[in-house]
Amino acid sequence: MNRTLRLIAVGACVILVSYTSRAPAEEAAAADLEAQVKALQQTVAGLQKQIADIQSRMERNKAVADVLKEMGMNPDPNDLRLYWKDGIRMDSRDGSIKLKFGGRLHYDFAWMGDGDAEARVGEIGDGFQTRRAYLCVAGDLGKNVGFKWEYDWSTGAAVAQDVYMELKQLPVVGALRLGHFKEPFSLEYVLSDNYLTFLERGLPNVLVPARNGGAMIYNDALDQRLTWAAGIFRDTNQADGAQAVVDGQYAFTTRITGLPWYEDDGKRLLHLGTAFSVRHTDGNVRYRARPEANLAPFFLDTGNYFTRDICLYGTEGALVLGPFHAEAEYIAANMAADNNVARAGNQPDPTYHGYYIQAGYFLTGETRPYKKSEGVFDRVKPLKPYTQGGPGAWEVAGRLSYLDLDDDRIDGGKLWDYTLGINWYLHSNVRLMWNYIRSRTDVGPGADTRADADIFMMRAQVDF
Repeated sequence: MNRTLRLIAVGACVILVSYTSRAPAEEAAAADLEAQVKALQQTVAGLQKQIADIQSRMERNKAVADVLKEMGMNPDPNDLRLYWKDGIRMDSRDGSIKLKFGGRLHYDFAWMGDGDAEARVGEIGDGFQTRRAYLCVAGDLGKNVGFKWEYDWSTGAAVAQDVYMELKQLPVVGALRLGHFKEPFSLEYVLSDNYLTFLERGLPNVLVPARNGGAMIYNDALDQRLTWAAGIFRDTNQADGAQAVVDGQYAFTTRITGLPWYEDDGKRLLHLGTAFSVRHTDGNVRYRARPEANLAPFFLDTGNYFTRDICLYGTEGALVLGPFHAEAEYIAANMAADNNVARAGNQPDPTYHGYYIQAGYFLTGETRPYKKSEGVFDRVKPLKPYTQGGPGAWEVAGRLSYLDLDDDRIDGGKLWDYTLGINWYLHSNVRLMWNYIRSRTDVGPGADTRADADIFMMRAQVDF
């Protein structure tokens, strides 16, 4: 009996010790479970509120639709709504029709110190001009048809810019564009002039084909890490409604870009690209170049000479590291005269080339946006717009640009531009730009052929 009582007492002690040792752990687990339940209850309450808000909006929309129906104004899926998104936009209720009405105004002021350049290139004076005054209508009609109609009115007459239609979502080729538009060549040229870092493109842009009439296919791949475009074009007269009535002239142009490095939604990236164009001209060719100021006279001029074919080559690269960005391009143009004409007229076969290297930095912390689907940079949007009480976005930049139009008995000259720029983005659609350009020219035979000029430019820009 005593032994039995002792065993019972020992067992009770073991059970008591075990219970007391487990109690804190079980209490902690229970408290954690209770906290999780409360969190879930709060989440459910938030979801219930969102559902109630959605139901309320749906009921209000239904009520409005019922009233419109009673008034004989039943809303149709194709009815358009008007709103603002970096421009005036109109979309149908079902999203199948999208329209954008836009434009741009670039107004330039120039102060030029001729140095010793005036004696060689002609009169250099101060001035101002409406550099661009565009009006544009663009949009999508359904999911696979788009169009754009854009003219420049800065000269007082309509000058065709982009005038085309395109078919989208095509198998393999992606999209087909037909009309008058930019040939796919050069990172800086295919970029909208609304988004340029400086007032004007670099000196090698003289060698780049402009907008012309033709057909182009383009697409992207590898999650938009690769883009390509290729087209057949014919030189056109922009001032005459983008028309071309010339036999025997055509061009094939292609551009390929890649993103070997892309992180943090484009805040860090490396862009590489190349472009090629072969052009059958069957006529006279002339290259002329201003310094990077449209109000300045031409500093370089090759004069007219007969060329049968032109081959253009281009390489491009760009880097973005947060607020810092840099880019560079090299472009070369090789001329080939007709053999018979060359023998008769002693025609040369020159090669012209040029490059630019530039860099910029946003003092207010912005990053230069990049559009993956097209392999170009996009619109800068200030973190704190000036129009909303903030400082806007401030950017400083510098560029070295070079163009050589001397080769094979063609004495077109050489030109170097050293440019410093400041950009103030008051709003994503408004900015002021300042450029100082130190231009150095080497033209003509002899030892004393260099001439310098100092140019200060300012631009007021609004686009939408």
